[in-house]
Amino acid sequence: MSNIPVLGEGVTVTKRTLNVFFVLDHSQSMSDDGRIGALNTAIPSTVEALKGIEAANPNLRIKIKVIKFSDTADFHVGGREGVDINAFTWHPLEVQGRTATAQAINLLCEELDLERMPKRGYAPVCVLVSDGYCTDPEKDYDRAIDRLNSLGWGKKAARIVITIGNDYDDASLRKFVNSRGSYINCQTPEQIIEYVRTATTEATEQRADSTAGAPDGNTSQGSGDSGGAAPNSGSGTADPDDVWM
Repeated sequence: MSNIPVLGEGVTVTKRTLNVFFVLDHSQSMSDDGRIGALNTAIPSTVEALKGIEAANPNLRIKIKVIKFSDTADFHVGGREGVDINAFTWHPLEVQGRTATAQAINLLCEELDLERMPKRGYAPVCVLVSDGYCTDPEKDYDRAIDRLNSLGWGKKAARIVITIGNDYDDASLRKFVNSRGSYINCQTPEQIIEYVRTATTEATEQRADSTAGAPDGNTSQGSGDSGGAAPNSGSGTADPDDVWM
């Protein structure tokens, strides 16, 4: 949290942090049909749109954290500390290996721990993009989902899944989504770019208390949310659950 002078000397606005997490599959199958190229376009395009949201909300500070996964999961762009949105520079992902989705979700869980999250921050936005099946053991994936559901910030987050193509593990990926998020399928590179940007920006606006709803298109609400009802939409007042002391 930081105090930034505005509107003249002695007047300050308190900025609260909203973390946007991208959890991105760059396994070998992402080389098909222009998928990795579209994803490498989608992320910087989305960040540019998020800059406008931050600029329109004087009390909002957006921070980007990127987790990539193939044979293993690791941080990408800015490392574990992430990057303030106006300092963000994208480094394109290259395809390789398999699909360690469980490891990626566990890495996300580490970042959603209370000790890692900002004090008095907004509930985060978590966007998982994948085109395949988790190659970690099924029990590891289910444990990662259970861990995510057990975390306070995991419950409060808007958890979004964007699937690509037709050969992906629908049942497992739906477990990632909660009622504050959405589940979207992309069939073309153009849809990847559009839906990553739209889903992320609308969820971020909702976290920052705007009137945004679910993106248009091939979208359905997730199930199994343990985080309660969706935040206020269009009320003009913040959902008190979205800012933790």
